Amino acid sequence: MDAQVLDAQGQYIGELLVGVEDGALAGLEYAWVTVRMPIALPPVERIRLTSWP
Repeated sequence: MDAQVLDAQGQYIGELLVGVEDGALAGLEYAWVTVRMPIALPPVERIRLTSWP
């Protein structure tokens, strides 16, 4: 599953990488593709979950 981060216009600007170990959250990383580094996690409405085939 992917957790893509979109801007206000719906364009891809990054993704959230989630690490799970023994069924618990082990890590969270926000990877971005913009010039400026984000200073906060994106709001939920800007995250699009997609599943892998």
